[in-house]
Amino acid sequence: MIRIEILSEEVFVSRGTSKDGRIFEFHKQEGFVHLGQKYPLRARIRIEPGKPYSPGNYTLAQSSFWVDRY
Repeated sequence: MIRIEILSEEVFVSRGTSKDGRIFEFHKQEGFVHLGQKYPLRARIRIEPGKPYSPGNYTLAQSSFWVDRY
């Protein structure tokens, strides 16, 4: 199982303009991914605007993964 630990509700916002002139915005929250190794990996997890995860531990469900064409 993959466990993600969120320590803070702080959200990082990245903004930019695409090649075709559209404005975009990404909202991310920092967490630590525990993969069973000695140390967890720091990661920024993309979230929905205004919906940060509360501090705590989260386990990813099997349904979170799928295979696509790309």
